[in-house]
Amino acid sequence: MLTQGGFRLPGEAQQIDRLISTFARCYWEDNAGDLTKCPIKDEDTIFVLSFAIIMLNTDLHKSHHVTKGKKKGQIKKMSRDEFINNLRGVNQGDAIDREYLSNIYDGIEANAIVLEYSGDNSGSNGILQDNLQTCIVQMNANVKSLDALLRGLAIHEYRFISLQDYCSAEFDGSIEDATTNLSRNFMLKSWHKIHGLINSALKIAHLDPKGMESCIDLLKFALGLTILLDMPIEQVAFLDQLGRFRLFNAGNSTTIEDSMVPFQDQDSYKKERWYKQMMQRLLSNNEPNVTSINVKFESLVLLDEVVNELGFTLAFDAVGRKAIREATRQLEDAQFLLNDPTRSFLRDGNIIKRANRSGRDVEYQFFLFSDILIYAKKIPGSSSSPTKYRIHEKLPLIQMKVVDWFPPEMRKNESKRAMQIYHPRKTFLALCSTPEERKSWVTDIREAINKELERKVAIEIARKAASTVQQTKAS
Repeated sequence: MLTQGGFRLPGEAQQIDRLISTFARCYWEDNAGDLTKCPIKDEDTIFVLSFAIIMLNTDLHKSHHVTKGKKKGQIKKMSRDEFINNLRGVNQGDAIDREYLSNIYDGIEANAIVLEYSGDNSGSNGILQDNLQTCIVQMNANVKSLDALLRGLAIHEYRFISLQDYCSAEFDGSIEDATTNLSRNFMLKSWHKIHGLINSALKIAHLDPKGMESCIDLLKFALGLTILLDMPIEQVAFLDQLGRFRLFNAGNSTTIEDSMVPFQDQDSYKKERWYKQMMQRLLSNNEPNVTSINVKFESLVLLDEVVNELGFTLAFDAVGRKAIREATRQLEDAQFLLNDPTRSFLRDGNIIKRANRSGRDVEYQFFLFSDILIYAKKIPGSSSSPTKYRIHEKLPLIQMKVVDWFPPEMRKNESKRAMQIYHPRKTFLALCSTPEERKSWVTDIREAINKELERKVAIEIARKAASTVQQTKAS
């Protein structure tokens, strides 16, 4: 962005902050979920890392500007370990992958980012002139490539066949044949573009589940055409995408059976009933004594059933994502809650928490998610809508236990409203406003704990199974 993207860092810190903030947001939207290229948990970490890279670049290469005229070795440059240690704990309390940071350090050390500040142009005219000349050369090279492409298209005829070509006097077929041939030509020349578009949407499905509904409609259209037009190769390609949609959808499920699907073989959807039936009908088209129209009709009916079921679930997921976004807006510095596409928001409410040491009752807003319980304090003087809360504690449900039975010596008016939360990080007594509210909270928390435990167990079983399969293949 800073060398070939056309941006120049300004001299004012506030402007640099806005520029890097925008870069961090765009980078996160493009790379979130790719643990190999982006082993980072949230947008804020990218913001901090970007600033650290700029500071590292200045530190490693400042001898070109600051140490001019001084003896060599007078200023000690930042080491790789120092750079990594400076970023310890910024990734939501965890460390960023050491190899990832080492590669960044080595890259900056070998190739300096040449930064030119608008506030100081002394000695930079030559560099600016060189950058401008390089930019012009690259633009000319791009124009030449486009010109070559246009010339190639002019020499090698590549055009869509129009309906008029099939309605001329030389054509003896019917209008139905012309329409079919026109549709087939369209699909033959465009199916790979539709396929690529759907693939791109699948890669960022965890960021925009709502947008998947449009891709489902497009996939249904494309797959339906390949069925009607007898295009078996293209039909199998779109069938595989439909299977990937179902894998993604199963990854958002909370049941133990569905949670195992994404961690199994990526071709596991081929064992499902709908896929086997589709493939069986596809193969039966070439068999004698089989009515092709009936087979195609049956395939379209099955396709409609599978897509309608998937579309309903995706719509439900979109509603769930909206709920978690609204809950996150109420919490300060809680964007990390949106990173996990499987997380869902269950409920919130005002509950009294009793301190263990002082016995003092403090009012908190409790937020229950599918994998975590958060209680937060209202920010004083907050006039925004909705009210903003500052997180006090985050307790993963996997290690939690809730108890709603108390000994007789506890005051009766409190025992009916109280629940005890046990967790390795925090154990406390919570008082609801009514016995009915206490009962509903206990029920919801226990149900969420059980589902989270089932999900974790399923993931572990699936991972061990996958590891066993890999070891078997290797041996």
